[in-house]
Amino acid sequence: MKDTAARACTSCNEPFPANARKDKVRCTKCVKKAANARWNAENRDKKKTDAARYRAENVEYDKERQARWYRENPDYGVRYRAENADAIKAYTARYRAEHADAIKVEQARYRAENPDYWTQWKSENPDKVQNIHRTRRAKKNNAEGSYTDADFKRICEAQGNRCAHCGIESNKLHADHIIAIGHGFNHAWNIQGLCQGCNSRKSNRIHLSDLFTVALRDDSLEPLNSTLKGQEALARYHASAPPFNQDEYKEKLLNHEVLLAGPDFACSSSATIKQ
Repeated sequence: MKDTAARACTSCNEPFPANARKDKVRCTKCVKKAANARWNAENRDKKKTDAARYRAENVEYDKERQARWYRENPDYGVRYRAENADAIKAYTARYRAEHADAIKVEQARYRAENPDYWTQWKSENPDKVQNIHRTRRAKKNNAEGSYTDADFKRICEAQGNRCAHCGIESNKLHADHIIAIGHGFNHAWNIQGLCQGCNSRKSNRIHLSDLFTVALRDDSLEPLNSTLKGQEALARYHASAPPFNQDEYKEKLLNHEVLLAGPDFACSSSATIKQ
């Protein structure tokens, strides 16, 4: 006589039908699931071979199927890369390290077959080229942090698209590191817009007035004195600078007056930025 007492599957905890065998411990669904998992684990190579053969025999259908899936899931790639950024970065680095020679050969072959590609790409993507040079320079100087084109655009707009030193209006300001990048800072809070002339004259010197500009920036830009390097830079330039009235400087700054002060002064005279 069959046991009609209520019993449940030991895997999914779903109740068995009333007429289930007495010795049954797992439901049919869980038994099949376990069998499929066991078969897949024991036949992994066979599955890969069969899948590869199927794709080779059904190239067009497979392409259409993939294209249809991506059309139905347009945000999948962006979402996947955002959720797995670290894993993708680690895999890319590992792959490049393991296939360095093959990558060099392929890159050399492509350049030989397409000699004008990079020249054309650089002329069509000046912002990306600038970003590449900027990133390479920061790595070369072992600098912390980074900033984007959007960050620099926001900084220039905050300056009224005028040079932070001489006040000339320009839509082609240069991104200047207030504390030279060699000191290790590549953050947005360490960036200001200068015209070509002022940027060349300033070189890698640091202006006391520029340091206070950083210190008075809003909370969206990291304050300079939040790092040990920043504290050391401020202390060093305070020690060598003439007496400085921060309240007076802040008033001039709020009135859009550029105060040029400090022993390592690059520009010849102060300037007033007109609204």
